[in-house]
Amino acid sequence: MISINKGELNEVYLTLAEKTTVTVPQYLFEVQNATTLVKKYFTANYTTSAQYQVFYILDSATEDLYNGVVDFVSGFYQYKIYQERNGLVPVGEPIEYGKVQVIAEPYTETYYTNLVQTNKVYTNEQ
Repeated sequence: MISINKGELNEVYLTLAEKTTVTVPQYLFEVQNATTLVKKYFTANYTTSAQYQVFYILDSATEDLYNGVVDFVSGFYQYKIYQERNGLVPVGEPIEYGKVQVIAEPYTETYYTNLVQTNKVYTNEQ
């Protein structure tokens, strides 16, 4: 599952190389909101290594779908990734699919430090 934090630049690590069959892939993301069923298509800048690709996806109200800037609504999406595209139109069959969770506020842990601890000892004699 891909996690996207709203309002942040997200690094998404994917292993697409073993499924890619073209020499110079032009990856296209298709995301479909699980509630509204609205689809969006976008491409994202990425770096690649022998084992994985790192895609850079920014959540922003000002979209630039050719550069990975997408206005997401919090919630869940299904995604498909295509290795070829014609603009923002997929070509061929998807090489990867799964789920995306868009998180409005990242999880933070709360620690309580000023706890008062009282020990009571009970006996039969009261």
